[in-house]
Amino acid sequence: MNESEANVAAAMGEAGVFLSLGRLESLGLTPLEAMACGCIVAGFTGIGGQEYASPANGFWAAEDDFPSCIKQLRAAVELAQSTALPRVAYHEACWQRLLIIRRLHSSTRSREPGMQL
Repeated sequence: MNESEANVAAAMGEAGVFLSLGRLESLGLTPLEAMACGCIVAGFTGIGGQEYASPANGFWAAEDDFPSCIKQLRAAVELAQSTALPRVAYHEACWQRLLIIRRLHSSTRSREPGMQL
């Protein structure tokens, strides 16, 4: 079933953790959307997500390394359950990365013929 953008954003906003299982994606937009909704992201970058993934903004596992993915998911859940300063630092790192990607995307679109922001 296809959900509206608002429903998906609301569901992600209620979730504490997002498990990224994408494979062979050009950018990996869904983990970015999860970050924007305040989720702690764990799992795979889907290759394209390597452009933005870092230890500061997610609990990333090597592609197809499921034992590592499980460990990263556990760490993400532990962070989501904490109220400590590391959780604040995690969310700040996510927002910083999202701002950078937004600027890069905006500058690329503004250089394409016929594109408007």
